[in-house]
Amino acid sequence: MGYYIYFIAGILFLPVLIYSVIVQSQVNSTFKNFSGVASACGKTASQIAREMLDKEGLTDVTIKRIKGHLTDNYNPKTKTLSLSDSTFDSTSVAAIGVAAHEVGHAFQHAKNYRPVKTRTALVPIVNICSSLSIPLLIVGIILSVLSIVTPAVGEIIIWIAVAFYGSSTIFHLVTVPVEYDASRRAMANLDSLNILNDNELPMAKKVLDAAAKTYLAALFTSAVYFLRFLGYILIILGKDRD
Repeated sequence: MGYYIYFIAGILFLPVLIYSVIVQSQVNSTFKNFSGVASACGKTASQIAREMLDKEGLTDVTIKRIKGHLTDNYNPKTKTLSLSDSTFDSTSVAAIGVAAHEVGHAFQHAKNYRPVKTRTALVPIVNICSSLSIPLLIVGIILSVLSIVTPAVGEIIIWIAVAFYGSSTIFHLVTVPVEYDASRRAMANLDSLNILNDNELPMAKKVLDAAAKTYLAALFTSAVYFLRFLGYILIILGKDRD
């Protein structure tokens, strides 16, 4: 079974890698195409983000500029919406779509959207699990091979390492619906508030759809790495039993 899973992971690795490269290329090209299309409203992305937040009563959310390209994010702990250099002062349809997406995250937290609460709670857990997975694996293998304690103890530690390693895949799995929901909220608000017209809304949607695919690519990549790791563990345990 271990060799089979490891083999499947090896087959899937290349197509997933190609998909990830294509998706990232689409994000950059789509943003570039529509960053040259100025919105009819003439307002900057940061101004629109402020208006959308204030409309929902989120006046305590701060908007700031951060360096980089498409490094936009929302920090629920500090209630800070950070817009990148390529977004902050831009009046383009692409920039407005990206800013509205981050505002969507602020709405999620304000309304206690359960999946985003789950993702936020997972962050520290996944960080700890990811850093401990390999050390635990090494300890488990050493205990199992050298029979320092009962072999079952070493195997239990190995499976804990597997669970820890898989926590990142769970995190990516939870992230996908959160990001799609933020984009849905963004499009709904851009439409209901008449920020973008009927010609501009489909452009913004293309930008957000392209960005959403990056989270799918991250999930697929994480899943393949987990399968490969699982296959490797099963191979080790199989040899150990022999």
